[in-house]
Amino acid sequence: MATKSKKRLADAVDISATKRMRTMWETRQFSDVTVKCNDKSWHLHKCVLAAGSPVIARMLESGMREASDGVINIKDVDSNVCGIFLKFLYLHELGFAQHTAPPAPPKTRGLQTAFQFYVRAMRTQLAPQLAGMPLGEQAKKFTRDWEELSQDDRTSYESQAMEANKTTYEERALEYSRSVVEQTNNVTSVLQLATMYEVHDLVRACCSYLLSHSLDRQEDVSWVIPVIRALRPLQDQAPFDKLWSTFHEYVSKSPSAFAFICNHV
Repeated sequence: MATKSKKRLADAVDISATKRMRTMWETRQFSDVTVKCNDKSWHLHKCVLAAGSPVIARMLESGMREASDGVINIKDVDSNVCGIFLKFLYLHELGFAQHTAPPAPPKTRGLQTAFQFYVRAMRTQLAPQLAGMPLGEQAKKFTRDWEELSQDDRTSYESQAMEANKTTYEERALEYSRSVVEQTNNVTSVLQLATMYEVHDLVRACCSYLLSHSLDRQEDVSWVIPVIRALRPLQDQAPFDKLWSTFHEYVSKSPSAFAFICNHV
């Protein structure tokens, strides 16, 4: 019982600390340093930035320009990526949405799918007749009309339904692929920033994300190089040793990733 009470107390303390950090991030009250990236700037807290990044801590030491000016300039990175990096120092949240691949369309024809396609097509044609008709009556009419169709007409609707489903799937699959590529690029950019500023928790979060979300989902494997640069110095430390092993296993099974590494490392 004592152990459970201690755990509940520790959880409550963690939640309270997280709330305080979120308040500091959102209100920026008592900020004492400005971070600039391109055309954006954030008024933040030296103690938080220094605690999260040894590199920033050194920049804010006495005698450094950043310490005297109270301004940190982050260059050669997109401002949105910089915002994600800074937010992580406060909240330990990577903040990337999950993308789900669209389900593949059925390979076999189905009367139910064909009937649904028929209803959608006829609703447009019969709009004046359906105006004011209760939904129950509409359903009966569609069912009655469908049963009166010839087998050739039903087969035609089945073919149209399959083609429409295929087109919809291809459009969604393309959109999904683009989203994965864009998000992979963003995470890779955050990883490079985390590596530069030695934010190891963020390095781990980015590498874990890339190794679990980007594998076998796109032809572009350029993200493997930043992963190597981030993990190689940490490969003997837990939990980075497991990430390094996972990465090695992926490369050994991916000819495209192996070839890319050989050509760029």
